[in-house]
Amino acid sequence: MADTASRKSPVDVLGNSAWNAIAFAVAVALNLLVLPFVVFRLGVAAFGVAGLVTACVAPALAFSNALALSTTRELALRLEPSERHDARRMFATAAVLALAVGGAIAMLFALAGAPLARLGFHLSGSSADDLGLAFVLASAGLAVPVPVRCLPGLVHGAPGL
Repeated sequence: MADTASRKSPVDVLGNSAWNAIAFAVAVALNLLVLPFVVFRLGVAAFGVAGLVTACVAPALAFSNALALSTTRELALRLEPSERHDARRMFATAAVLALAVGGAIAMLFALAGAPLARLGFHLSGSSADDLGLAFVLASAGLAVPVPVRCLPGLVHGAPGL
């Protein structure tokens, strides 16, 4: 498997990086295009609450991204039939980590996110009333992808598992 990775030329890496940069630029452009419509429909206060919750929850996605990337890498290194037991153990470990740590992160945001945001950002009034529901919904949106992010590692990294 290491031989396959070492046969990648710098041109392949550069091409993949260019496509990633293009995809990022398109996503940013589409977000900027949609932004005025969203602010108009939601209102500035609700958009601010949504932005605050997103900004608070987004760093937690670093956990699922790192776990998904490392799971995919480790499973891809264990493609030989003789290494299937190790691959299954690796996937089970990643799944338990995703459920335990990802669930704990989601519960932390669901239970403590709104009170901490009210205290930390000195929020009160009608805009702060939506914080509880917003953090619960964001936590649910965070809790589902964390374990699911390990599945591409299983499908792409070790298809015969």
